[in-house]
Amino acid sequence: MNKTFAAIAAISAALLAGGCSAEAETPKAATPTTSTIPAAPTLNKSDMIGARKLVEKTCKEAVSKQLKSPSSVKWVDVETTNSDAAGTRWTVAGDMDSQNSFGAMIRGAFGCSATYDIAAESTVVRVEFAG
Repeated sequence: MNKTFAAIAAISAALLAGGCSAEAETPKAATPTTSTIPAAPTLNKSDMIGARKLVEKTCKEAVSKQLKSPSSVKWVDVETTNSDAAGTRWTVAGDMDSQNSFGAMIRGAFGCSATYDIAAESTVVRVEFAG
């Protein structure tokens, strides 16, 4: 047992003499880093007009796909508005006349929210019909 104690004492002495200790080192303060986040792309006036037309067309197509007679639809008072300066969030709303299952023309209101992806020049659409 004395030999074991002597071995442990020798190892401890060697570690202390070599600069190691049981105390944890104090971590160095982190150097603050700064990064620049690129500004989100925005559309110029000409591109904004093109995006508006694309969004309105895409919304009308999405609405038409849900009708009984898509070829009979007549768009009434359709308004397309942009809700952000970048030109990525749009709302299309209005009324439409279309034939029902019996061939009678009926009027219905619709709303469509769209997100325009500037890089891909595409839209993601959500359609709602007013009851």
